[in-house]
This record gives sequence, C-alpha cells and structure tokens, in this order.
Amino acid sequence: DAFDGLPDQVRRRVLSKLKHILAGDVTDENAEQFAHLSEDDRHNIRRILMATKPEFAEICKGKSHDNYNDTDG
Repeated sequence: DAFDGLPDQVRRRVLSKLKHILAGDVTDENAEQFAHLSEDDRHNIRRILMATKPEFAEICKGKSHDNYNDTDG
C-alpha cells in the first residue's frame, strides 16, 4: 500500500511517533490532539498495527531503531 511505499526513514519515523502516541508518551505541544483517545482505543489501535505492520511490531519490541524525538515534531 501507499504507506509501505514511503521512504524507510519517513515510515520508521511515523511508526515510532505512533508508538509514543499509543503509549501515551507524547509530551509536546501536540499531545492534546491525542487526548480524546481512550486507553482502550490506544490499546486496540496498537494491537491492529502490531498484527498488520511487522515493522511497527519490531519498533515496539525494540528490534528496530526508535528515532522519534518529541522535540522534532
């Protein structure tokens, strides 16, 4: 799909940011954008991504370099 066709660095950055958002780790000025997601919503989204995007599962398990940095946006 289109997401998988993104350049590796871009795709990993998006997945890494999703990991932090879904874990509730976002502390930058954009954190309020995700406040509407309940704990159950975040858990279910994370579970779907783990099942459908092997690269996301690797990032979550620490097997892939997690290069998201809150200060980078």
